[in-house]
Amino acid sequence: MMECFFNPAVSCEVFNQYGNYIWLGIGIFLSLIELLIPGVFVVFFGIGAISVGIILSIFPIPFIAQILIWLVISVGGILLGAKFLHRLFPAQATKDPSNYKIYENKITLVIKDIKPNKKHGRIQFQGTEWDASSNEEILVGEYAKILHRDNISFSVTKASSEEVENFLASKRKFEEEE
Repeated sequence: MMECFFNPAVSCEVFNQYGNYIWLGIGIFLSLIELLIPGVFVVFFGIGAISVGIILSIFPIPFIAQILIWLVISVGGILLGAKFLHRLFPAQATKDPSNYKIYENKITLVIKDIKPNKKHGRIQFQGTEWDASSNEEILVGEYAKILHRDNISFSVTKASSEEVENFLASKRKFEEEE
């Protein structure tokens, strides 16, 4: 069937006769598939295909022009629709680095070895495990001091023995008060 699109000598009667239904079907399928794929992205390709199906119902258009129209409408829809949807559903939270300062200088236990300049280490902080990276090696069971938080991971350094002693003393004191 694709031969008719690139070779005018081959008949494309079926596609010419039912092309609008094919585009409408593709558009409906893509719009429905959006329910399974999060992100409100595929629906714009569905809208583009439905638009081509409607246009094709009114005007006979060559296949290459149909593809171009579909791409223009779809990409235009994505660009305009993303702006509209962002205004309609504004982000509820913004990343404010100043909020992360509360984590600085906190002492935490290393639960998976932290190797220099790699993000495969893990720390236990506030009852949860977090990814951690450092410029130095820190082994399981040692304590680290948080330098800063970067989204969902922490940059740490090896805690000094004095910092560890103070941390453990305050932890014991807290447990005794409970």
